[in-house]
Amino acid sequence: MIRKIVLFLVVFLFVHGCNRSTPPPPLKNQEFKTSGKVGLQVGDFAPEITGTDLDGKTFKLSDYRGKIVLLDFWGQWCRPCRAMYPHNRDLVARFKTKPFALLGVNLNDRKEDLAALVDEGIITWRFWIPGADIAREWNVDSVPFLVLIDSNGVIRRYGSFGDAEFLEKEIERLLDELDKT
Repeated sequence: MIRKIVLFLVVFLFVHGCNRSTPPPPLKNQEFKTSGKVGLQVGDFAPEITGTDLDGKTFKLSDYRGKIVLLDFWGQWCRPCRAMYPHNRDLVARFKTKPFALLGVNLNDRKEDLAALVDEGIITWRFWIPGADIAREWNVDSVPFLVLIDSNGVIRRYGSFGDAEFLEKEIERLLDELDKT
């Protein structure tokens, strides 16, 4: 009986206590402070990303400074990533007139397959391809993985946001902060 309890506790702690993809609790505006350094933690300035999009055009993360950015690390081979496509399309459409950008980092999909997804309107946001090196630099070891970056380039949240409504509220909150400045 004791072995079962110990085994349960070990499994529970492993599953719930070691999941680095769990986003930190919401911060009230007055509680948020930037670290002032470039890094990969909440409060750090997001590291620069430079790469090419599907059309071969070079672009950088810093090109979107002044906007709220949702950075989405994804792969077409990933079922949960594909399940996010409708929500991502909705975010792009919903915040079209706002200073918001959804940017993807694609991991190891064939360019031809991605072109078909864009042509069919399944993917409506810009993304870096190939993105495996970017994912390594950002220590992303599983997808989907999202990073919410404020208009100053500071990481505000990261992880696997399982709740679409929560994610939208966070984006709206950051847009409201931006409107007040």
